[in-house]
Amino acid sequence: MSARRITLTAADPLVADHRIGGVPVVPAAAQIDALLAARDAERPDRVWKLEQIAFRAPLTVPGAEAGIDVAAAGDGRYAIRSVPSAPGEEPVEHSAARVTGTPLPPPRYVDVAGLRAGCTQQVPQADLAAWRDASGIAYGPAYRVIRSAHRGPGRMLLMLRAEDGADGGAVPPFVPPPLLDSVFQALGMLDDGSAGACLPWYVGRLVARRRISGTVIALVERDEPADSGSGDTSAGAVRGRAVVCNQQGEVLLELDRITLKAAGPT
Repeated sequence: MSARRITLTAADPLVADHRIGGVPVVPAAAQIDALLAARDAERPDRVWKLEQIAFRAPLTVPGAEAGIDVAAAGDGRYAIRSVPSAPGEEPVEHSAARVTGTPLPPPRYVDVAGLRAGCTQQVPQADLAAWRDASGIAYGPAYRVIRSAHRGPGRMLLMLRAEDGADGGAVPPFVPPPLLDSVFQALGMLDDGSAGACLPWYVGRLVARRRISGTVIALVERDEPADSGSGDTSAGAVRGRAVVCNQQGEVLLELDRITLKAAGPT
């Protein structure tokens, strides 16, 4: 695929509403959507699998705008790289993944009632807001799309809805970043802050069936930390998985081996 150039503006709510230390930081969810949208623009109506998604360097927009390229990086990998702002500068690779597409298969469904039965403890919106305020990340309105949340042992069930067409009529996202970012938020909430302020670091596998819009349901499950005295496999990290479906139970998105890591000292 030829490089697809995207201009990120500091005024875009998907950029402005996700800040660390006052600086807009483009979330991992938006980078994943950029990879999916770029591939789907060339080969639509396919199921897309992203494997070994790695986030290597923060993607910031410290000024009015910044440019990124989404392009093939060899060996089946596709990467997001910043566009150099001055002659002689080298582009920085911010994230990369192996991307493959297959013809659209028949839909698969999950039992929505069963999901709800496993998460019966309601999480008040005030608790969600308190967690965000303490997370080390300033989430603006664009990333506050959890309409309801319920907890169970090691899991959380979310009802999510993002505004359609929030980007002013541009090509609609494949996976709206606020919806996917809410999955990462929920995994951080399941850790109850013990690992500190965490950001997505790695996703082993993501399967996206088709474009997502409207109201969806997400089940987010935390993997139990390794019971090891060394502390080098679980300290400062949260791991888990998630499945996103529509209200009829059709599976739209699956994520395995999600790893959030502390952005700073825990």
